[in-house]
Amino acid sequence: MRRNERGAALVEFALVTPVLLILTLTAWEFTLIWLRNQAVINASQSAARAAAQAGTAEEADQAAVRAAKAALGDRWDRIDRIVIYALDSDGSTPAACVDLATRTSPGGARCNVYTQPDVVQADDAAHFSCGGGAASNWCPTTRNGDLLSADWLGVRVDYNDTWVSNVVPWGSYTLADTTVMRIEPRVDPNP
Repeated sequence: MRRNERGAALVEFALVTPVLLILTLTAWEFTLIWLRNQAVINASQSAARAAAQAGTAEEADQAAVRAAKAALGDRWDRIDRIVIYALDSDGSTPAACVDLATRTSPGGARCNVYTQPDVVQADDAAHFSCGGGAASNWCPTTRNGDLLSADWLGVRVDYNDTWVSNVVPWGSYTLADTTVMRIEPRVDPNP
């Protein structure tokens, strides 16, 4: 290799390396987002399953929040909010319950909105009580758990995180997932 060609290779290496590094870091960031999105989906499904299994027990929402928290592992502190709601009679999600701008329970809507401070208190049963607690807007004990007409409930988990490497200059991102399940009916063995 001639001397001037060696210098050209060095210049090419210096020009290509930053581009390859940026592409690699960007691919890594989007891989992390994909993995976190899978975790949010799992958290939503776990929370809905826990709420459906608890049915009309007062601790149903607490079980759902704890399940979402457990599903996200050490990233649970990134939960922005968890919304547990009743589907409308036509099977649709009440707009007031899942509007991203709504941070507290909207009046009249059958839903409970749990924010980060509620998730922190996931082990405190009194915090999730129907009598003035966080679950008072749609108390689990008022849900229909009858065999033929059980309520359908939805759980939405909103998750907010930041980019790891800051190669992508967009600050933070929000992931969300919703899962709908029917409350598991309670059958009285002694009618």
